[in-house]
Amino acid sequence: MSDSIKKFEEREIEQNLPNWFHGNLYATGGKIRNPKSGDSFWLTNVELSLYDYYKGLNYIMEVRGYDSEFAADVVKLERWFQTNNKNAYEILIK
Repeated sequence: MSDSIKKFEEREIEQNLPNWFHGNLYATGGKIRNPKSGDSFWLTNVELSLYDYYKGLNYIMEVRGYDSEFAADVVKLERWFQTNNKNAYEILIK
């Protein structure tokens, strides 16, 4: 088993949704590609749920304009990824 698959499986077992997240929890994870760099990264179901929420919030703020509640959640999500999956943060968010 490769190290990357092993790390993915370990994250899948250990992760829980943060208390402040009230979105949908996906049943499975998936592979996400950064459209700017072309780099891809496998996310667990928890990470994918949070990443989708992150992207959705950013889209809403682009269309509607700045919203302090949405912006606060964006910061929480960025911090969550920095703490729980620094590689995904570096590839997909930063």
